[in-house]
Amino acid sequence: MNRLESTGYKRTVLISIMILIISSYTIFYDNFILENDIEKLTRDLTRLLFTVILLYLTYQGRNWARILFVILFSIGLVGALYSLFWRNVATKIPFAIMIVAYPFALYHFTYAKSYRAFVLHQKSKKLINKTNSGGLT
Repeated sequence: MNRLESTGYKRTVLISIMILIISSYTIFYDNFILENDIEKLTRDLTRLLFTVILLYLTYQGRNWARILFVILFSIGLVGALYSLFWRNVATKIPFAIMIVAYPFALYHFTYAKSYRAFVLHQKSKKLINKTNSGGLT
């Protein structure tokens, strides 16, 4: 793995951790500080599971997952901006954090050369594994 690929790997992992922390914090804040509703908790945990799966597929270099990620987090960013101005003071903290963090993730998965280099490395590694396990002896 060269330097650019390594940078893409590190940033992808850090952004994934950041998104999972934000999602977990939002779930905790919404369900245990503001409300205590089992249906909402179930929905939020399902969303967290979906986020983990989507981040894993994006890490693997699946382009459709990256595109879906960018679309969903763009919608999330717009929703966070809206909520920052139209919600009461107590619920603004998670939205302010999202407004700061989501643009970094969107930039990384959309424009960063390091992520593209990392994805090419992931795909070449996957191709090498397929070739080695393909029964060529």
